[in-house]
Amino acid sequence: MPAPLRTQLSEEEDHQLRQLSLSDGQAPVVKLRSMALRLNADGWNVPAIAKHLDQHEQTIRTTLKRRQKQGISGPWDALRSGRPRRWQVSD
Repeated sequence: MPAPLRTQLSEEEDHQLRQLSLSDGQAPVVKLRSMALRLNADGWNVPAIAKHLDQHEQTIRTTLKRRQKQGISGPWDALRSGRPRRWQVSD
């Protein structure tokens, strides 16, 4: 059995993720990822986070692994090729 995924956050990182999870101008996926990271740092395990956020366990694991590899930039998707979307907060 693999070791459980655990995230440790500094106070500054926790504050940034809290602001992201409460912000109205962020994409919903960024909010979910931010909440998952904060819950894991508070000691929640993957199945409990997945149930609480109504997400698949593998989605939560992927988010936690992205955090381990990419640091605090983990909640955001990488830029994609092609024309950017014309999404605005008012939409």
